[in-house]
Amino acid sequence: MHGDGEREAHFTRRLESFADLVFGFSLSLLAGRLVVPAHASDVFTNYSGLVGFVITFAALVGFWFINHRMFRDYFAPEPPDTLMVFVELAGVALLPYALAVAAKFKFYEPQPLILYDLVFLAVLGSNAVIGRRGFGRRWRSWNEAERRKNWRRVVVQSLLCGLFLIAIATAIAFPHYGWLPYWFIFPLSWGFRRLYRGLPAFARDAPGALPQVPET
Repeated sequence: MHGDGEREAHFTRRLESFADLVFGFSLSLLAGRLVVPAHASDVFTNYSGLVGFVITFAALVGFWFINHRMFRDYFAPEPPDTLMVFVELAGVALLPYALAVAAKFKFYEPQPLILYDLVFLAVLGSNAVIGRRGFGRRWRSWNEAERRKNWRRVVVQSLLCGLFLIAIATAIAFPHYGWLPYWFIFPLSWGFRRLYRGLPAFARDAPGALPQVPET
């Protein structure tokens, strides 16, 4: 008979392997969306499909790194975490479809952009939930630098969820400006990671917390 710990580790490995399969399947669908032009001269003149591929491929790579860190640092084989993993993977699987819709309708109406926003929201939101739960479970096992780094990741993902909610509202109310919140993704992420050094109260003040490192 396997112990509970071994069963949970086996389940986690199987779930992570399944996640890798979903990412691989999504990447293969993404490449399959590229349309061969009628003339060789059109390969680089009609480049909108290639641009969409590059942007969506970069998003999938980023999602994979987020998924990897989630399993490494936060995930526990509990029902809420497992459910959130499947929500994340649903978003990953839908990303090629979102690209296909965008390629066909060119964002002339808000629905294609809203679909893109919902995919990002599913991936980042599910990881934010798992990250918050995992930080609460594991913060005592990390040193001060690891606590701050992992907590910043959780907060950044939560802030980006709010940004994509704003993007959805903007796309509905002002369709021609639906892309505007996207310009804030990288400045928000980079600036917050550079400037924020806070910790939640339970990780900062609770008995057993590691000594604080003075701010410099």
